[in-house]
Amino acid sequence: MKLSVCMIVKNEEKVLEKTLPLLAKKVDEIVLVDTGSTDNTIEIAKKLGAKIHTFSWIDDFSAARNESLKHALGDWIIWVDADEFINEKTLDTLRQILEKSDKEAYYLPIYQAQFGTEEGSRFYSRLKVFKNNKGIHFGRSFNEQVYAASGELLKGEFLQDIKVFHWGKDLGEEKAKEKKERNFRILKEALQKDQNDFHCHFLLANNYFDVGDKTTAFSEYSTVVSIAPKDPISVVSRMRMSKMLMEQSKYAQAFETLKEVIALEPFNAEAYNMMGVIYLFTKQTKDAIHVFEHASKLSPPKNALNGFNIKDYTYFPHFYLGSAYLMGQKKQDALREFTIAYDFYPDPKLKARIEQLKKEVDSNGEHL
Repeated sequence: MKLSVCMIVKNEEKVLEKTLPLLAKKVDEIVLVDTGSTDNTIEIAKKLGAKIHTFSWIDDFSAARNESLKHALGDWIIWVDADEFINEKTLDTLRQILEKSDKEAYYLPIYQAQFGTEEGSRFYSRLKVFKNNKGIHFGRSFNEQVYAASGELLKGEFLQDIKVFHWGKDLGEEKAKEKKERNFRILKEALQKDQNDFHCHFLLANNYFDVGDKTTAFSEYSTVVSIAPKDPISVVSRMRMSKMLMEQSKYAQAFETLKEVIALEPFNAEAYNMMGVIYLFTKQTKDAIHVFEHASKLSPPKNALNGFNIKDYTYFPHFYLGSAYLMGQKKQDALREFTIAYDFYPDPKLKARIEQLKKEVDSNGEHL
């Protein structure tokens, strides 16, 4: 079994020095399509054995990615960005899976992480690995998707343990501005062709949110919900709308929006945690405790292509329960829940809080 990596790049020398060496060790070929680098990107890739091809950028990610597919010779393809890191052990495991696989494609979890780290609790998924079959291609100019030869979206299995760490948030100010301008340009052009493309509205909302225009972001998320009320992407839109409403202290509207999320995803612990926080903000402590207890009993979904934050099923329900009990002066209960939360995620600030609570409980003659 031969595995090809397909990449498109432009001026990525900083991250390629970190991400490419391991890939070069563990895959059979690296196909790198450069769209106009002026730094040392190409030189770095050449030294690591990558096959370099050039492509004139035309504001279309799929066009560039399809160029990379043309040159891939492996039995399987994994497409990655320059700022995506996969560690050596994970690559070995992936190869073992593919050696025996009878599937067509796989989704992988993408974790947002700080540059150079492998830490992250929230992920989203992308279809990143597929057989090198004729006709498979990328579509959509932005946030490109993988399509079968039939024109249907390619479907695949979810490999939750094959983690990809995305270091793309740690960009320099100039590069981040350049990327946002490019994103707005491509998305607005796409919407001129199809105003009902809810994926474009969602991505446009994300970009408005990133540049601080939350009013327009909220409007775009609302459009997503209007066009595709039951699509998984509308769940994410509702969650982000709820957070913005909470920031404005519009708790009743946020609560109703979260109820819509739970109607679509009864397993969504993040939505329950946010409901509980609303109860805390509005001094409804008993209701908050009930909701957090429910969230703490939920299990993470096994095939959550929308992604989730594992802390919403582990750390946060117990941390919020501790906070709710503390509001009600139930220090022993608070101490118990904070300790459980700390076991899930050893936060130094929480440890200090636990130590202080232990002293208060002991001084009051309470016992765990």
